[in-house]
Amino acid sequence: MSNSIEQAIDLIKKFALAAQEKKAGHLAQLTLVETYMSVQEQCQYAFTLAATLQETSIEAVKKQFGFSPTQLEYKPFSERQKLITTGKNALIFKFMGDAMKNSARAVLQQLGGQDIDPSDRALLTALAMTTKPPKPGALLN
Repeated sequence: MSNSIEQAIDLIKKFALAAQEKKAGHLAQLTLVETYMSVQEQCQYAFTLAATLQETSIEAVKKQFGFSPTQLEYKPFSERQKLITTGKNALIFKFMGDAMKNSARAVLQQLGGQDIDPSDRALLTALAMTTKPPKPGALLN
């Protein structure tokens, strides 16, 4: 994986987890990194986003998409951009969801046996146990 792709994935995670006032800075950095990617890196980036989201290999993503990163280079720019945008937004959604689940679990552990409203405990438990994947094509930014 190229350095710019690793940097982009890291910036996506930082954006997803950042406080609201820091999101703009991370998004600006991500946009800059993406802007300077070569066509070949953009194609690899699209596949890396999908593989990271699905926690699978790029080979599995090739089978799923029915084409390779090299073949994506010859497709219209709009198709490459759609794959990147969809993958990036779904990954942001996943990182944000993971952070919420971890926070809910931490709150439940801290509360331990304390007496809290049953509906609040049920809500925290439901949030902590949620494993719902991002909706395909979810656009968040």
